[in-house]
Amino acid sequence: MAVNEAGIAAVALFYLVILFVGIAAAWRQRKRNNNLVSITSSSPDDDDQPQETIMLAKRELSLFVGILTMTG
Repeated sequence: MAVNEAGIAAVALFYLVILFVGIAAAWRQRKRNNNLVSITSSSPDDDDQPQETIMLAKRELSLFVGILTMTG
């Protein structure tokens, strides 16, 4: 059975792009939240939750579940 090297490289590149986009989005969101807190001089309300927190119901995905989700 032959290994499709181009396919493996394409999937690896896809995962790296998704990882980069996720890291960039998290960095940008954290920067935005820090600016918001410093401007308002108060802690954010529980109603002002990021979309990720609302979608995951304050739960975190493990690395294994995240990899299976991306693969699916």
